[in-house]
Amino acid sequence: FALLTRNVDENGFGDRITAVRKAVGESGETVLNVQQLDGEEVHVSAYWYPEAERRSLPSVSLTDLLDAHDLDSVDLLKVDREGGEYDILFSAPDDVFERIHNIAFEYHEVDGFESKLRHVLSRLSSAGYAIRRDRKVVSAWRPVQS
Repeated sequence: FALLTRNVDENGFGDRITAVRKAVGESGETVLNVQQLDGEEVHVSAYWYPEAERRSLPSVSLTDLLDAHDLDSVDLLKVDREGGEYDILFSAPDDVFERIHNIAFEYHEVDGFESKLRHVLSRLSSAGYAIRRDRKVVSAWRPVQS
């Protein structure tokens, strides 16, 4: 978070970017699994694996995050929650999707990911998005109305 805020300031984006020190997930608290590797590399996952240390982080729902910052329109939502993307996108209500024009996320091959991914893609499609899968990235966008 310190690196993020320093980069925002050093690049002169402080008037356009608000860093939020919370995970997006269920409102309240999210448990993530963190593994410190050699050097400064750290792996974070929404799913448990034996080498990881469990850490609790404050969290906010996608709805609450958009509402707290008065975001009526979002050009691009990029989701990178290391396995938590399924729950975030599947549980978002219709009115949140109505505010988001484009979505991009990398999906992770956690246990049962095929079914989770299928449900998320169906959810996005029913919310009016066109969808493209390329490798492990999903792009979803609202087709231009003529």
